[in-house]
Amino acid sequence: MRKKGSEIIGRIVIMEIAENENQLFDEVMRIVNQFSAIHKFDVSSEPIVSVSGIEIHTECRKVYRSGEEIPLTAKEYDLLYLLAEHKGIVLTYDQIYQRIWKDYSHAVENNTIGYHICKMKKKVCPVTSESKFTIRCVRGIGYCLDVLAE
Repeated sequence: MRKKGSEIIGRIVIMEIAENENQLFDEVMRIVNQFSAIHKFDVSSEPIVSVSGIEIHTECRKVYRSGEEIPLTAKEYDLLYLLAEHKGIVLTYDQIYQRIWKDYSHAVENNTIGYHICKMKKKVCPVTSESKFTIRCVRGIGYCLDVLAE
């Protein structure tokens, strides 16, 4: 960047390099680092958990399907995120209650968890047969987010 009077003259270069192109990235950074006048800014993308067409944006606590936001309550979001983090694994009622409500479960809390899961499933799981995942109740044990075979 050069300064010409009160006007700054410069160029901005934005690059996206795939994870498998480490050599290319290293070479570009070697060249860039040779020039002290170059200002570098790292822009990291928002962490996203993606499960079969559903995107969970962890920084802003929003959920999207096909670019459309799915409005969830705080508990519904927490439950979906917890199940997505552990997809394919059955989480017990106790594990879910401790993680979401930060307390130890007594048998009556199973109904509380079931109520919130049911409301969340109505919003998140499409009614159509195109659904690529399901949230499965394992009676007496807990819940599991299963990704269905393509």
